[in-house]
Amino acid sequence: MKVHAIQTGFVRIKTAQVEGRGYGLSRRLAIFADSSWTDWLPTYVWAIECSEGIIVVDTGQGAHLLESGKSLHPYVRWEVAFRIEPEQEIGPQLRALGVGPRDVKRVVLTHLHMDHDGGLAHFPNSEILVASGEMKIASGFAGRMRGYLPHRWPSWFDPAPLQLEGRSFGPFGQSRRLTAAGDVVAVATPVTRPIISRSWPTMAIPLIFSRATLPMTRN
Repeated sequence: MKVHAIQTGFVRIKTAQVEGRGYGLSRRLAIFADSSWTDWLPTYVWAIECSEGIIVVDTGQGAHLLESGKSLHPYVRWEVAFRIEPEQEIGPQLRALGVGPRDVKRVVLTHLHMDHDGGLAHFPNSEILVASGEMKIASGFAGRMRGYLPHRWPSWFDPAPLQLEGRSFGPFGQSRRLTAAGDVVAVATPVTRPIISRSWPTMAIPLIFSRATLPMTRN
């Protein structure tokens, strides 16, 4: 088994979003009042060569995100910035590794934020899994108000829900095998997700484990 860590550009956000200043509405508004940015942070995609082919975890950024400065959404327009070249998208980088679109058996999206689903267009023939409930949170006008970009999803995008089972995996209470051999496993990690109108309750976001993570290559 081999795991490739593939960098798809950089992102930066306001430091108030990282540190979380205040509570409730004041906490969210603090992001807009903050003039301090984080350093440029790399965004990664993980390509796992396993017993059943290739599984890709998240799809990283797309060059279309460079147009975020034209967005009518205040957060997307002013509070997040992207840096990526077209050849840094996940599709060209996989091709450089000798991996074509049809070689990717499955794409697992941990969630649907724009720096995680920006490369979806490269996987029209793959099975796509999304954490249960995430599509409801991210879809439509309400999703856009929460900072998602559902209008950027490909027209064919119709993911299957990633339903975790009550089977523990190490310290994690829920898990699901992504291969019959069990060499790649998704587990639930609790995340409190701040959104525009309120804080979303703690929910399970899948974290992917492989039983053999070496050798790992960084692209």
